[in-house]
Amino acid sequence: MIGFILRWLFVLGLVASPAAAQPRPFEGKSGNLAARLILVDDLGGFWRTWRGPPPPKIRETNTVTPFKPVHALLILTGCRAASNGKCNVGVTFSIMGPDKKTYGKGTTGTAYSGPPAKGTNLLASPGALTMKIEASDKPGPYLIQAVVTDRVTGARVTLRRGVIAGVPRKAPTT
Repeated sequence: MIGFILRWLFVLGLVASPAAAQPRPFEGKSGNLAARLILVDDLGGFWRTWRGPPPPKIRETNTVTPFKPVHALLILTGCRAASNGKCNVGVTFSIMGPDKKTYGKGTTGTAYSGPPAKGTNLLASPGALTMKIEASDKPGPYLIQAVVTDRVTGARVTLRRGVIAGVPRKAPTT
């Protein structure tokens, strides 16, 4: 009887599942630095929305269609400015394929270099990791990882986001 009651409380949302208590792997915080890894399939559309009236309504994706890229970028806040008045936030991206092996080459660079956001406002990283599935690539789940570091304070967060690659087909002809 207790198990039955607990199941109904869970269904009604009055008791949280153990999984609900775990942090979301695509968001992280270390010190003042907070970041979120997002995936979009229309990078131009993302920037038009981001620069539009607040709050932006970002359309994220969790799938990648063969021959059409998906872009991983960061939304962040809380970076500290160096003596030059600019934040210096680095990122290292890597991808693991469905076979649990590294897919492609990892990439390291600067995610953001500019003045810190005012208060708790958010910044978007101008650079993005672009992933495109080709006919020779395996379909299935890929895991994108971003290690984000505030190079001024040393704060570091590791973010992960899964993306499902569709079944490859012949390349489109133009």
